[in-house]
Amino acid sequence: MREYRQPLLVVDCRKANTINRWLAALFCLMKWATQNGLVRHDPTENIHSSAQNKSGLRYLDKKEQYAR
Repeated sequence: MREYRQPLLVVDCRKANTINRWLAALFCLMKWATQNGLVRHDPTENIHSSAQNKSGLRYLDKKEQYAR
């Protein structure tokens, strides 16, 4: 799983939010597969999400407010 995530961050320059969505889908898939006996060990259980940049609210300036 780490080998899957690292190239996405470094080579593909994907944002952390995008990678975390993909990882969340994999977490759910592996949980389902483990519960249904398709996989013995969940490879995602010790993997953490990527750190996300918290961007603040962006306000429109006067030109943007009145632009049509």
